[in-house]
Amino acid sequence: LVVTMPLSGITGGIYTSISIDENLNAFLNTKKKLVPLEQVSSGTADQIYLALRLAAAKFIQGGEDRMPLVFDDSFVLYDEERLKTVLKWLSKTCRGQIIIFTCHQREAQMLTANQIPYNLINI
Repeated sequence: LVVTMPLSGITGGIYTSISIDENLNAFLNTKKKLVPLEQVSSGTADQIYLALRLAAAKFIQGGEDRMPLVFDDSFVLYDEERLKTVLKWLSKTCRGQIIIFTCHQREAQMLTANQIPYNLINI
C-alpha cells in the first residue's frame, strides 16, 4: 500500500509517500531514502496522520470535496513552518469548506500573514 498524496504537499515535499510492507512496517519515502516511521518527530507523525485522514476522506467522498473538513486543535504539535505549509496547502487544494477549531491565535495570525482569506468566529 502506498499513499502518495497529500503527504508531499503537507510536508512541503520532504516526504513523497508512505510505504507499508507485508509486516505492516511503515516507512516514509524521501527522494533519496526510506525513513522508518518510528524515527520521525511527533510533528511529522501528526502530518502523516493528517495526510491519512485526508486521503480517507477523499476516498469516502469518491474523490470529491463535498463535505467540510473539520479540524479540532489538529495543529498543536506543528512548528511555525509546518503550520504555514499545511495552511497554504489546504487553502490551495481543498475546494470545500474548512473549519478549524482552536484555542490558539497562531492559526489566524498565520492565515493573515500569508494573505489566506478566512472568517474568524470567536466563541
